[in-house]
Amino acid sequence: MTRFYIKYAATNVPVAPAGAVRPAPPGSQPWLSPSSWAEGPGGTMLNQVTEDEEAQLRVRVDTAELGAPQLPPEDVAVQLWVSDYTLGVGPAGFHAGMSIPPAGLEDPALDALPPSARLAKIPWTPLAGDFFNVDANGNAHMCIGANAFIDGVDGARMPPPDNVDIWNEPHHAQLNISILDAGDGIARVRMVAHNPDPEEAGLFVLAAERVRGRLGPIDREHLLAVPHVRRIGGEKFDPRKFKRRDEPLERIELRHGGTLVVGRDKTPLHRSKRGLERIALEGPRGGGEQKLELELPPHDPEAKPTIVETHLRLADPEDWGGVEAVDVVQRRHDGELIGGARVVVLAARPRDVKAG
Repeated sequence: MTRFYIKYAATNVPVAPAGAVRPAPPGSQPWLSPSSWAEGPGGTMLNQVTEDEEAQLRVRVDTAELGAPQLPPEDVAVQLWVSDYTLGVGPAGFHAGMSIPPAGLEDPALDALPPSARLAKIPWTPLAGDFFNVDANGNAHMCIGANAFIDGVDGARMPPPDNVDIWNEPHHAQLNISILDAGDGIARVRMVAHNPDPEEAGLFVLAAERVRGRLGPIDREHLLAVPHVRRIGGEKFDPRKFKRRDEPLERIELRHGGTLVVGRDKTPLHRSKRGLERIALEGPRGGGEQKLELELPPHDPEAKPTIVETHLRLADPEDWGGVEAVDVVQRRHDGELIGGARVVVLAARPRDVKAG
């Protein structure tokens, strides 16, 4: 039996014995799967979805076989869920009506896809009321959860498991990233803190942890998808040549080299010179620090969700093109990892944001 999986990192190849799980290594961010994404018209990657506008959801499934390339079996299917920007992931935490039925995987285009992957393509239109966090333009931050399986044979069972276990289960994946413009140096984003247990309350610790070092590939491709960010220099890129592909257009374009810039002044993107002046989490009963304790009731799909807001403030709000990234990580009080979300903040001039 060919073993298959959904990547949690760009170089992820599980080598655990057949039937065993591969836990995500310490320090990884498995909520940044490179194999799950959403596209808008023309194939541009979406950082947000808009009510009543169709999005195209994509999930790539790879084979875990080593040696000779081999396609995942034809009867592999993909379940996909989309929800509010959510920390603790799992079908129980995704809103009623948001679950997308299993979709069979399309045969890959042999001239474009590697011989060891299949791609699920699922159209989806978010409706009014699907999300709690919607801005004045009807845009919503989202979380994507995926499960690859062969019903009754391999992968997660049907109906879906109680929780999408992105830490330990190679058939599961999550994409949870938001790109924020820092108006006056300040950015805020709301997210759902979810208890995956439907029967018992739990004590959880949320921590906002600054991401250090260079911008990662997932950060860069999602930044390139921002309307007022573009690539200059490097090789020419014609997206029309990549209609049949198994990865976002932005990932392919970044391989053509060059520099990411923001706005009409072509200011290069860079890690902000003075960093973040404030990182704070606010829950229903307050907060204001980088860590927040929450007691969450058993999950009830009919109950109002617990909302946590992340507040970020750049030390230099006019360091145009400055970028900072924070991971908000949810753990049980005993340290067990539940989930996480990436927040990327970009300092852009208001005129550039408006011009798009």
